[in-house]
Amino acid sequence: MKQRFRISIPVVVLVAIAARAPEARADEAHDAEAARALFREGRGLVADGRYDAACPKFEQSLKLDPGIGTKFNLADCYEHVGRTATARTLFLEVAQIAREAGQGEREQVADARAKALEPMIHRLTIDVSGKQSGLTIQRDGVEVLPSAWGVPQFVDPGAYEVKVTAPGKKPWTAHVEVPRSGDATVEVPELADADAKEAEARPEPAPSGGEATPTSAAEPVEPKAPAPDLTVPLVIYGGLGVGAVLAGTALVLYKSADDKAEGICPTGINCSLDDIKKHQGYVNDARDARTVAYVGLGVASAALLTGGAIALFRAHHEAGPAEARISAAPVIAPGTFGAAMEGRF
Repeated sequence: MKQRFRISIPVVVLVAIAARAPEARADEAHDAEAARALFREGRGLVADGRYDAACPKFEQSLKLDPGIGTKFNLADCYEHVGRTATARTLFLEVAQIAREAGQGEREQVADARAKALEPMIHRLTIDVSGKQSGLTIQRDGVEVLPSAWGVPQFVDPGAYEVKVTAPGKKPWTAHVEVPRSGDATVEVPELADADAKEAEARPEPAPSGGEATPTSAAEPVEPKAPAPDLTVPLVIYGGLGVGAVLAGTALVLYKSADDKAEGICPTGINCSLDDIKKHQGYVNDARDARTVAYVGLGVASAALLTGGAIALFRAHHEAGPAEARISAAPVIAPGTFGAAMEGRF
C-alpha cells in the first residue's frame, strides 16, 4: 500500500566567460619585461656617461612599469642633463612614495637630492602690466593660474612660448629662452583691442583649468563616456536569483512532504484508509514541489541564455563577429541537468 517517492535534483549551471583576462595578463608581463630591459639599457648608458641617451630609456621604462626605482634613476638622469626643475619634482615624488611605503632611508635620500637642487634651479617669471581683466595665460599650452603671475616658477633651461588672450583683445605671444646661467622674465603688455571681425571670429577663452569650448560645427564636442549598461548583469543575476529562490523553496517543501509521507504507516501493514489518503496527499505535494523546482531551474537557465544572447548581440556590433562569440550547450546526465555557456565578448 505504501508508495515510496524519491527525487534527486542536483543543479549544474556552468558559466565560463573567457573575457581576455589571460591576454591582459600576458600583456602586463610583456610590458614589465620590456620595462626591465629598457631600465637595464638606461643603466648601461649611465655607466658610460651617456645621460642624453639614457634618459629616454628610463622614460619609456617608467611608462611601461612606473616603479619607484625607475623614477629615481630618471630624476638622477635629468639632473645630469641640466633639467634640474623636473629632476627636483621627480625626487620629491620618490620621497612621497617612499614615505607612504615606510621606506625611510629612501625617502631621506630622495628628499636630500631635491633640496640640493633648489639653488641650481632656474626660474621663469611672467609679469602682467596694469590691471587687465579676463586674461588667459598659457606657457607651452599649459595654463598659468593668476596666483602664479609675477611669481618666479621653477623651470628647466630651454625655450618657452607664452601666449596671452582675452575677450575683445588681440592675442599676444612671446618666445623666451631660459639660459643655463640664469633666470628669465616675460613682461606681458596691455593687450590691444581687437577689431570687430577678429573679435567675432575668435572663440571665448576656456574657464580656468579647462579646455576651449567648441563654438562651431567644425569643432564637435567630444561626447561623454556613456553610463555603463547594466542590462546583461541584471538579466543574469535577476534570473538566477528568482530561479534559485524557486528551486530552493521547492526543495524544502519537497523534503518536508517526503518526510511526512514516510512517517505515515511506515511498515505498510494494517494501514487505515485515512493513512493511505494522507500518504497520497503528501506524495502529491512532493510532486508539486518537484515541478516548482524544475520551473526555478528553467528560469535560471533562461536568464543565462538570454543574458549571453544580449552580450553576444552587443559584442557582435561593437567588436565585430571575429572578436565576439558565444556558445551554449545543455548539460544532461543521470539525475543532473543544466546549461553550459562559454563566450568571448
